[in-house]
Amino acid sequence: MATKLTHKQRIEKAHIAIMRNKDWVWLAPTCLIGTVHITDDIPTAATDGRDVLYSPTFLDKLNDAQVRATVIHENMHKAFRHMRVYQYLVERHKDNVRLVNMAMDFVINRGIKAASPFLECWDGVIEYCYNPKYDDDMVWDTPRVLDDLLKNPPQGGQKGGGGQDGHDWEKAKDISPKEAEELDKQIEQALRQGQVLSKKMAGNQPRELGDLLTPAVDWRRALRDFVTERAKGGEFQTFARPNRRFVHSGAYRPSRYDEAVKSILFACDTSGSIGAEDLREVLSEVQGCLEVVKPETVDVIYWDTAVARHEHYVGADVSTVMSSTKPAGGGGTSPSCVVPFCRNRRIEPSVAIWLSDGYVGGDWAEDLGVPSVWVIRAGGQVPGHLPHVQLPARR
Repeated sequence: MATKLTHKQRIEKAHIAIMRNKDWVWLAPTCLIGTVHITDDIPTAATDGRDVLYSPTFLDKLNDAQVRATVIHENMHKAFRHMRVYQYLVERHKDNVRLVNMAMDFVINRGIKAASPFLECWDGVIEYCYNPKYDDDMVWDTPRVLDDLLKNPPQGGQKGGGGQDGHDWEKAKDISPKEAEELDKQIEQALRQGQVLSKKMAGNQPRELGDLLTPAVDWRRALRDFVTERAKGGEFQTFARPNRRFVHSGAYRPSRYDEAVKSILFACDTSGSIGAEDLREVLSEVQGCLEVVKPETVDVIYWDTAVARHEHYVGADVSTVMSSTKPAGGGGTSPSCVVPFCRNRRIEPSVAIWLSDGYVGGDWAEDLGVPSVWVIRAGGQVPGHLPHVQLPARR
């Protein structure tokens, strides 16, 4: 008679099975981060982004394929850094945290649903998040799924629209910045190790893995190069103002003048899928650009379907943009509202920086007639003729 495995041993067995599966081995090193707890304090399973908790009562209801699916589900939250990256969504939608949880689960479960028979969903055990509508991972990341759920709230039970596990946002929030930085490094290292293992086993790596490991520094360098090269200015010659030193002799020679940048416009999309972390990263880099080119004025415009807030900084106040700015908005995405606003207010920048999720449809803004660059959230689209840089992926 076979010896019955303990609950902890069933989790360890699942870890080993994941390590031996060529299509899921990429996640195996991530499973080893943090601590596994078996506790009846939760109904199913939960994570804070580092540690994972499993209910023994829940595990008793699952076959091995469902245990593997549960382990993978929790560790996908860890790999995607959901509990840190989407804190801003929880803060923004305090009355709809359930929908935030559901959105993350929809993104994860589409991969689990497609991995049968190695993985099996929880039919007949619990109601869970899955809808074939969200199967296209090129379109449906967590913020976009959340936007859709907010517009079309699920009715009744959870199947086809409900979170099945616990997301410990409070404990995740208690992780110190230093611990969070170290955890990020551990997860990145684990994913890179998993990528190597997957290649050795000739496994199929999900597209998201490549997105997660895309270097996050390129966009910063590209943005700074764009602004400094186009806005810093330099000495030019013009015959419009003849050099007065030579006029008395009848010789017309050009005078020299400096065309340093006068004004920078930062136009920021504050629709639902632009998060505090994206905004903070880009603002930090914009502030660095300001310190280099030293513009006389800076205009910051926050917009969604209309201009929600306009801030004007002059002189010494330019150095306080990042610490003083107060984002506003949170609706749809219509950058076309910015150009007429600028014209009506006589805002005439030397260079414009746009931040957007890229989910605009055909409603792109008119040309302001000045050098412009779009900073686009990963997964967003932008017409090819527009200069743009892309933020790293967040799932």
